[in-house]
Amino acid sequence: MSARRERSALTDLPPKKIRMGLRRLQKAGITPERWLMMLDALPAGMQRIERGWPARPDTTQYEAGVVYDAAAMCRVLGLQCECSDPVPAAIAGYTTFYYGGWNLRELRTSKAGMVRMRFDDHGVDSHAKVVQPGYYQLCIRSPGTNRKDWTESVQYLQTTYATLQAAPVVVAATGLLAHLAETGSDLLWGDWCRCIDQLPHKNRFVLSVLEGRMDVSGLLESTDNHNLWLASICRNS
Repeated sequence: MSARRERSALTDLPPKKIRMGLRRLQKAGITPERWLMMLDALPAGMQRIERGWPARPDTTQYEAGVVYDAAAMCRVLGLQCECSDPVPAAIAGYTTFYYGGWNLRELRTSKAGMVRMRFDDHGVDSHAKVVQPGYYQLCIRSPGTNRKDWTESVQYLQTTYATLQAAPVVVAATGLLAHLAETGSDLLWGDWCRCIDQLPHKNRFVLSVLEGRMDVSGLLESTDNHNLWLASICRNS
């Protein structure tokens, strides 16, 4: 299975992504006149623009916690969700939800998956493990885990957040998909997250949202890109 190629410059992006980015800039108020002013700016002017540009949060801690109980997951996904366990309280920066023990293929063919998930499984679905049902609290962009390869990111998580562990892909995909289907919001902010499940040739599962649909694929363990995070979970037993 081939890993996605690292991109270090905007010119490396496919034309479709560049066009989409320009459209979003225009919606954000970057008119042709402002764009040309930026192009013509001297280095000092560009530094002022950079300082004034709203930076993306380094973590998801800026978000209020959101909770999807079993009934909500049944409504959003259209999958069987029966659970009498107490519903955990919301935690800032985490998505709390019920996972009912389904696999990736069942998630793809769910009500939400048919609309908000890319159906091409890249041949990876059979490598994803099903885990125990229950309530999970997901931090999909674990703070400090980007710019690290797989081993470094896991070691950082273990030494910094004792209650968290690397997320199984089926759990991370469930949380990301449910929130995307319910709100239209990408918890990854256009970034990627890596999960614990292994793929052939030293790859790990990764999740992303492309053009409004969640994509499940693989990436080399050695990848240490700045926009690749480790997804982590805390399970409520």
